[in-house]
Amino acid sequence: MTNEQVEKAIEFLLNQQAKYEANQQILQESLQNLAVDVQSLTRDVQSLTRDVQSLTGDVKGLTSDMQTLTNAVVTLAVQADQDRAEMRRMYTSLDNTIENLTKQADEDRTETRKMMASITKQADEDRVETRKMMASITKRADEDRVETRKMMASITKQADEDRVEMRNAIVSMENQIQTMVSSVNTAITTLSNIVGNIRRDYEIDFVVANVENAAGGFGMLPYMGEEFLAAGVDIMTSGNHIFDKRDILEYIKDQPKLLRPANYPLEIPGSGVWSGRHRNVPIAVINLQGRVFMAPNDCPFHAVDRILNNLDKNIRVILVDHHAEATSEKMALGWYLDGRVSAVVGTHTHVPTADERILSKGTAYITDLGMTGPYDSVIGIDKNVIVEKFISGLPRKLEIAERECFLCGVIVDINSETGQANSIVRLRVPYD
Repeated sequence: MTNEQVEKAIEFLLNQQAKYEANQQILQESLQNLAVDVQSLTRDVQSLTRDVQSLTGDVKGLTSDMQTLTNAVVTLAVQADQDRAEMRRMYTSLDNTIENLTKQADEDRTETRKMMASITKQADEDRVETRKMMASITKRADEDRVETRKMMASITKQADEDRVEMRNAIVSMENQIQTMVSSVNTAITTLSNIVGNIRRDYEIDFVVANVENAAGGFGMLPYMGEEFLAAGVDIMTSGNHIFDKRDILEYIKDQPKLLRPANYPLEIPGSGVWSGRHRNVPIAVINLQGRVFMAPNDCPFHAVDRILNNLDKNIRVILVDHHAEATSEKMALGWYLDGRVSAVVGTHTHVPTADERILSKGTAYITDLGMTGPYDSVIGIDKNVIVEKFISGLPRKLEIAERECFLCGVIVDINSETGQANSIVRLRVPYD
């Protein structure tokens, strides 16, 4: 063998060795890949084994469920048989009930027919009775209409007679009012003349008159107040009748010379005190009302204290009209005010008292002045009417008396410097 052949043989062997090594490398990689595939296959087998085990459990559970379902189906079949038997019994009972109801309905229809026949018969009888009643009512209504026409005619006749009587009464009342006004005007004119004569004859400086009964014994009217002032009265006092005439409510607000009791509530119109100067002499007039046997008012004792405390200290001449029922209350107030006022005179009872005097501290006092009016009476009212009222106990219309008229009062002489009274004299002047 030549060298060239040897080299070729060696080169061939080297190539074969290189191929062997390359194949060996490929084989090793294939073995590694195979090992990986075997591992993966092993895991898949393990997973499949677990799935088979799980499926085996599910098959066992399904077998159990199938057994339970079979038992339930058997139970339901038994219950269905029982329900069908119960339904057969119910249908049988329902058939019996329907048969009974049908029988009862037939009986009810028969009874209803009988009742309807009875009701129809009763309705026919009621209609007949109603026709009779309506005929009776219609007849009665006709009789009532006739009677009503007669009554209306009688009422109309009576109303005509009443209207005539009312007209006559109004005419009579107007005549009485006219007579009263004429009488009052005449009395005021007479009083004007008397007051003028008294002022002249006794040299009177200041006149106070209680006017609460001027209008026929009950209150007074505004025009009378102006007439009294024009007649010579300087101040007008009053009492419990001052507001008997409603016209006086406005007049007393604007006429300070007309007083109402000072111990009335403050809301009442007017004032209970007047103060001013007369012929350059400071004078005050106080009007009070008692509480014994009279309407409740403020205490006259406390009221006069407040008034005196508020009076101008320069006023010395102070006159008090105490309009009260009880002589004891009047006397008590006289003593209470002794030395504090010039005079305390009582009014209201219409009966003059004979106890005029000067009290120990210089205050002139009398329990009641009396009234100016007819003394042939019972406190100014027709005596026959009052006597009959006391005997019978029945109410009577009060009528003013007319005979034996006197003006009653007192004349008080007062020291204008000290305010003390020098004398008090009763006055009783007749007039026609």
